Parts: sequence; structure tokens; C-alpha cells
Amino acid sequence: MEDVLDGIKAYFDAGLAAAITAIETARTVTIPDLAGAIRVRIDRSRQYPMMTLIPAGATHDYGDDDTPMQDHWTFFSVDIAVSHVGSEPETVQDVLIRYYEAIVDLVHADWTFGARFDRVRLGDTDFSIMTEQQQDGVLIQTLYQTLEIRVYDH
Repeated sequence: MEDVLDGIKAYFDAGLAAAITAIETARTVTIPDLAGAIRVRIDRSRQYPMMTLIPAGATHDYGDDDTPMQDHWTFFSVDIAVSHVGSEPETVQDVLIRYYEAIVDLVHADWTFGARFDRVRLGDTDFSIMTEQQQDGVLIQTLYQTLEIRVYDH
């Protein structure tokens, strides 16, 4: 799983800024840069917008019973969590929607993430996680986008 997380991070490090710039140009908007690097582990940073790659699970497929045990597929699920904060809900949601579009564009641009994986597909998307910090009067919203990664183990 660690190699999968590192591979996703490397692909996003190389292409996310260009995908965001393309959206900014097409819509004549400014999208805030990620505050720091894409995180491969959950941390307690409170700099926004923030992107974290979270391991969600793995399954194995050995095919038919006649398939040798050393030849099989591993399917990994990784959640990408993008969080943003602000006092205007529309602004916060617009930023998350644009990061979602950039993620989709990157997945559709190369289903192998630069030959790192056999196949990457988009899984479920969830924008529903929203909290409000009472003391600051700000909204924090998180987008969860699941990636489904297939790796052939030979």
C-alpha cells in the first residue's frame, strides 16, 4: 500500500498544478494553492486547502482456480481528502469542486499514472462532510474522492 500512496503522490505532484491552472484559465478564476505538500498520511496541520491520501483498503483476485498463486491482481482503494475552510460556504464549495475537477482530469489523462499502475479508476465522490467551527465562525468542508487502483502481481 505504501508504494501505491507514493505513486499517487508522485503523479499528483507532477500534474496537479497544471490541471488547476487549466481550470483557472478556462473559468477565469483563482484557485488557492495547496498549503504545503500533498500529504500521504493524516497529519494535524490546519493549513488550507489541504490534500491527504488515505489508505482505504485492498482486495486480491487470483482468477480461476487454475491460475498460479503468484499471478494475481491486487485492487487498492485510496481516498483523496481535500479540505478547505472559509467564512462563505459558496467559496469553500467552489474550491473543492475545482479540485475535484482537477483530480478527474488527471485520472482521465492517464489511467496508469505514468505506468505506475495497471489501471486507475474513479470511485465514489463525497462532498457531504461539512463542519463549522463555532469559535472562529468558519466552515470546513472536505471532499472525499476514492481512487480504485489495480496492480498486477507477478
